Amino acid sequence: MSSGILVAREESGAKDSAQALREMGYVAWSAPVSRLRFAPHALSRSGLQALAFTSRHGVRAFIAANAWRDVPVFAVGQVTARALHQAGFSRVFVAAGEGQSLLDLLRGQLSPKDGQLVHVGADRLQIDIASQMEAAGFAARHVPMYRTRALSALPTQALGELRAGRIGTILLYSADGARVLSVSVEAGNCGEQARRARCVCLSANVAKSARIWGWSETLCAPEPTQSAMFSLLATV
Repeated sequence: MSSGILVAREESGAKDSAQALREMGYVAWSAPVSRLRFAPHALSRSGLQALAFTSRHGVRAFIAANAWRDVPVFAVGQVTARALHQAGFSRVFVAAGEGQSLLDLLRGQLSPKDGQLVHVGADRLQIDIASQMEAAGFAARHVPMYRTRALSALPTQALGELRAGRIGTILLYSADGARVLSVSVEAGNCGEQARRARCVCLSANVAKSARIWGWSETLCAPEPTQSAMFSLLATV
């Protein structure tokens, strides 16, 4: 099988992940499937019990407009938790890397009588943390501070590697990313070559989307982290 790896994720993350793979000795290419636009704004500290973050992008947007760090914060996974620690938060609770585990953590650690929960996230939600916490009796709201928009085409270099059959593995980080990549490879006239590659997926939900969009051979990381995805590369 071809040894090249294509990283299909948000633009800045795709560059970082591809570089990390190169430093590990792999031949890797960035294949951005989306781009971020930030919209940070100040929040009121009054009556706030805790903040929840489902990505490091939300952390970046929050700290751009808010100086206070004196509330408990809940991170969906280790990458987001690291961003929170670097931002200066001291009370950081970490879930297992996906939305349901974050909900379970929030319900287990917080009390409806102690104030409002604010979820800082994107304008489009894969899981509506605030609504589900409200259904459990909490005062909660979602505050969008960034938006993600799909990119219509892959970089020329990535398309060239696909057409030449030099990509053996594709890393997929989101269900939307799987959809966007499928459309992009068809538009780039390399759909047949692309689907010969195996997909390493961040979660079962991502793997499900990959199969729907035509990649029949998929591997799912044992936990929803990049390090777990990378650990599978020796097996593909």
